[in-house]
Amino acid sequence: MAGIRAGVMGIGWPGRMHTEGLSKLRGVTVAAVAEPDEHRRSEYVAQYGPMAEYKDYRAMLRKADIDAAAVALPTSMHHRACVDALKAGCHVICEKPPTTTAREMIEIARLARKKKLTYMFARQPRFRPDALVARRLVQKKKIGHVYHAESSWIRCRDIPWGKGGWFVDKKKGGGVLLDLGVHMIDNAWFVMGCPRPVEAFAGTHVAFDDLAPPGVSYTAEDMATGMLRFENGATLTFTVTFALNTVGPVSDGVKGHVNPQWGTVKIYGKKGGIDVWGKKLAMGRRDGVVVSDIKMPKNAPGGFDAQAKEFARAIRAGDEPMNSPAQAVMLMQMLDALKKSGETRRSVRIPKVSV
Repeated sequence: MAGIRAGVMGIGWPGRMHTEGLSKLRGVTVAAVAEPDEHRRSEYVAQYGPMAEYKDYRAMLRKADIDAAAVALPTSMHHRACVDALKAGCHVICEKPPTTTAREMIEIARLARKKKLTYMFARQPRFRPDALVARRLVQKKKIGHVYHAESSWIRCRDIPWGKGGWFVDKKKGGGVLLDLGVHMIDNAWFVMGCPRPVEAFAGTHVAFDDLAPPGVSYTAEDMATGMLRFENGATLTFTVTFALNTVGPVSDGVKGHVNPQWGTVKIYGKKGGIDVWGKKLAMGRRDGVVVSDIKMPKNAPGGFDAQAKEFARAIRAGDEPMNSPAQAVMLMQMLDALKKSGETRRSVRIPKVSV
């Protein structure tokens, strides 16, 4: 295809980041925007250049001259917006989490295949140099068979209320599991090579609902911790929190919350281990363990820029993006199972699904 004309749905921070990533690519034009807030929309257009403007994304899909859509709407709208975009003949990149349930994601994956369109879920941390280098080390068997991984993202007091409090409203797709859990589970799972999940166990807690402002429905979990087991026998443990009474790093000076980088992504193999965020490699047998720095590529693009480049590549090549529909389905299956486990206090099996 000669050029890609994209439309952006929703212009909060994620929508703006998708805009910047797409705009930097040769042969890609951000040609339309859909945003109900007129002030935000006019400010956005003034910053990113003239383009077709719409209050409703459905009007954009009907009227705008676009062949790709970036979905950066609230979580509860992801499923409907992706289905509408695919039915309109648009390739889709959708913000995390892909949907609110695995059933919704299965429908999207099957529709994208039927329409022969590219669908990609957004997970820009996959394109960080440390994640990509660590994944290659695993693929090359540098640390041997990977049998376990762990990840965490601990916030002390950083509850993302969002517009109308939807981040903490269970009915609107809120909760730390869908917001931070999707990141931390995928950060480790991606480096492991995305093995198929077969079982989940989790504990979820609503501990800080007394902090809710008037009129906000605080019903979604603010802490989630658990374990996933994979078909190859490997396991993954994780903990994520919006708020926690913890001893440790306390504040970065902004809203009194723990620095978002107070967390970890570590991969363990029979020959060695990787501290992904710390960029460290631990290798050793009986005689001891030697820890060394992992060399990172210089000037490597990362984040939204590399993600946008992969989305455009997949559209032009007509093949699956690195963040594939099948992986999105498995990711949502894990989140579904963890949520159910937290509610029932029992482990939950994860079935194999063909998409």
